[in-house]
Amino acid sequence: MLRLLDEITEHLLSGFVVERNGQYVNVSRIVYATPERAFSGDDTKRIDLPVVSFYRVSQEFGTEFHSFGLQDTGVFYRDPANYQTTLSGVRYKLLPVRVFYQVDFWVKFMDDMQLLQTQLLHYFRPVLRRYMKLPSGGGVPLDYVLQGMVDNSDLEPGEDERVLRFSADLSVEGYLPLGDFTIKLIRDTVIILESL
Repeated sequence: MLRLLDEITEHLLSGFVVERNGQYVNVSRIVYATPERAFSGDDTKRIDLPVVSFYRVSQEFGTEFHSFGLQDTGVFYRDPANYQTTLSGVRYKLLPVRVFYQVDFWVKFMDDMQLLQTQLLHYFRPVLRRYMKLPSGGGVPLDYVLQGMVDNSDLEPGEDERVLRFSADLSVEGYLPLGDFTIKLIRDTVIILESL
């Protein structure tokens, strides 16, 4: 399930844009890697920037740190469109989780850095809520919060070789489904009385 959370985070990061020749284009590439390994698989010297790398720094599991108030670990979900015809539902065991990501934006131009930082502030502050879909319909909320940003640029190599980089710390709070079990809904009760 943590892998699914990584995919949702990658999808969110794919929406960032930079300006090229008066038009907005999406970032060139998004990789799941630490900053040290973000370019390790590339055999060419020139890489189109900007590039976004991200990785899961840590995760915490527990019951006390989620803010939206689901206390029960078995919350009932049902597809509202099929409410009249559904005779069974799925009950999920939900594990409270808080995950921390480090996201690194690698850019060539200072204008790109400022534009990406502005998008980050607008997108993740104060909180960005997304939903993880469940197989039976419905979903569980995930709250993304931008914890901070820091400039990690390396300006020493000179104008041609320099790489501007800033890091952002994101936290995600929500619930991960641990599995499901189908329950039958009781529609009618029939009592048969037999004489002895």
